[in-house]
Formats: sequence, C-alpha cells, structure tokens
Amino acid sequence: VTKDNRQAHEVQEAKENKLNGGGFDKCLASPAGLERVSNNKKEGTAVGVGSTHTIFINGRQRRGFRDFDDIKVVIEEKLPPAKK
Repeated sequence: VTKDNRQAHEVQEAKENKLNGGGFDKCLASPAGLERVSNNKKEGTAVGVGSTHTIFINGRQRRGFRDFDDIKVVIEEKLPPAKK
C-alpha cells in the first residue's frame, strides 16, 4: 500500500469485510473522520502503540496476538483464582 493507492486499498478492504459501503465512503471522505483517526493515532503513539494488534491487559502492553485464544491465556494468568 502506498500513499497513492491507500484509499482504493481501504475501499477494497471494506468491501471484502462487508462493511457498509456508503457509510464507509462517507467516513473516509469526512474531515471529522480524518481528525478522529489522527487523534486516535496520536493517543496510541503517546502510550507506545506502534502497530495493530497491540492491546493492554492490566496496564501492560501486549503485542502479536494471533487470535482470541492467545489473549485468553494472558487474561486467565492475571485473574485471581476462583473462590469455591
């Protein structure tokens, strides 16, 4: 993906993921949408997020999860033992 083909790539991804095409196009062209994305990116950068698939569990940054089962293992490690 390059700066020149970014938007076409995003539209294609939206179609492949069955997003609302009209709503997606409207958001993509919206200055408010761009501002929201820009603000989210700045917020992520400020806390150390440098890529997608970065989450925080109990305030600790975690990267590289492949699926929910990977995340579940980390969450279960942090949970206190269940009382009987």
